Amino acid sequence: MNVQPDTRKGLSDADRAEIERLCSTMAKPTPGKISNKIGRDVGTVAWFMITHGLIERKIQYGGPASYMQGGKVVFRYTEEHDRKIVAMRRDGKSVREIAAAVTDEFGIARTPHSIDVRLKMLAAYDGGPEDGL
Repeated sequence: MNVQPDTRKGLSDADRAEIERLCSTMAKPTPGKISNKIGRDVGTVAWFMITHGLIERKIQYGGPASYMQGGKVVFRYTEEHDRKIVAMRRDGKSVREIAAAVTDEFGIARTPHSIDVRLKMLAAYDGGPEDGL
């Protein structure tokens, strides 16, 4: 049964439990299928699945260096960027320090929030630079 997405922010404990249940019982659980079943935003479901190890994805590099999203230019992270971010985090640097250093070194503005999200993605996905460090 597909339900209209609920636009409230965040997930309830019941939502989280249902996502975990569906991930363990569905043959091929995806954020889209689960969000349709529970009536929550696909991005919210995907982020929960990523940050809780419920989804398997691989870091892939390549494609265009930048693209437009919502009227803004978005610059992709490269393997070189990721290596720098991971190395600095391992050295105990804060996301604020990492964002400033990466912005200075690569000339692409990165916010502390962007760095924090990227670190979470790298930790959750296979094939990122942490495999080679």
